[in-house]
Amino acid sequence: MYNLYFHPLRNYPGPLLWRAFDAPRTSSQTRGRLTYDVLALHKRYGTVVRVAPNELAFAEPQAWQDIYGLQPGRVQNRKDPLSYPVNDGEGLDQHIIFAGDAHHARIRRLLGPAFTTAATKELAGLIERYADLLVAQLGKVADGEQVQDMSHWFEWTVCSCRV
Repeated sequence: MYNLYFHPLRNYPGPLLWRAFDAPRTSSQTRGRLTYDVLALHKRYGTVVRVAPNELAFAEPQAWQDIYGLQPGRVQNRKDPLSYPVNDGEGLDQHIIFAGDAHHARIRRLLGPAFTTAATKELAGLIERYADLLVAQLGKVADGEQVQDMSHWFEWTVCSCRV
C-alpha cells in the first residue's frame, strides 16, 4: 500500500505491479527482457516510467545530463550502496566508479578529454578498421568445426586498437 499511495514516486506512471513490487522488474531482468519491456512501457506510459518502487526509467537523452552531468553548485549524486561496493581499503578508490568525490574528480579531469565528441570521431576510423578485420577473421574460421573462444577474439581486437 505504501509504494502505491504514499511513496514519493507515487505520481509517476507505470504498471501497478511494477510500481508496487520489485519482482516484475527483477523477473524481466533475469529473463533478459528488461530493455524490451521498459521500451514497451515507455511506448504505453510516456518518457518517464516507474519501473520499480524506487526506480524511474527515462526515455529522453537530456535526462542523462540532468541526472549525471556536472552542474555548477550541485552536489554529486550519491552512489547506491547496493550497486557499488564499499571501499574496504583494497584499492577500489583507484577505480573511477568507486572513488570518493575528490579522487573521482581528479580521475575524471584526466580521462575526460578522451571521451569528447571530437576524440571519439577521431578514433572512429581506427575502430571501424579493427571491427572489419575482426569480422573478416571470424568469417575465415566460421566454417570450421573448431569452437572459438570469443573472449580471446574481442581481447585481441581491443588490444590491437590501443596500439
